Amino acid sequence: MKKFGLIVMILTLLTLGLAADGILAQARTTYKPGTYEGAANGFHGEVKVSVTVDASRIVSVTVLSHTETNGIGTRAINALPAAIVTAQGVTVDNVSGATLTSRAIKDAVTAALALARP
Repeated sequence: MKKFGLIVMILTLLTLGLAADGILAQARTTYKPGTYEGAANGFHGEVKVSVTVDASRIVSVTVLSHTETNGIGTRAINALPAAIVTAQGVTVDNVSGATLTSRAIKDAVTAALALARP
């Protein structure tokens, strides 16, 4: 029984450490303020995004153009930009049924954010 308690305590400390590391990484993120564009391939072609940042955070994400399927890929296009702003990064869930479009949006935002790094 003591081993079980020790294992639970170690797992808890590891989880807290990983969470703190993620928070610190976000806190250390700095950007060159401005608007940047990125693109990546989706299910039916290129998905192009615009990402606006200030010195320390993502202010907005907009999908500028796409050729994704209405009602499927567009669900990701409508949902992910706000989720990325809320999460302050691309570590967000894909939209079910629109995995390739979700991945394209996240990859395009990642490309845009790479341009925004000092």
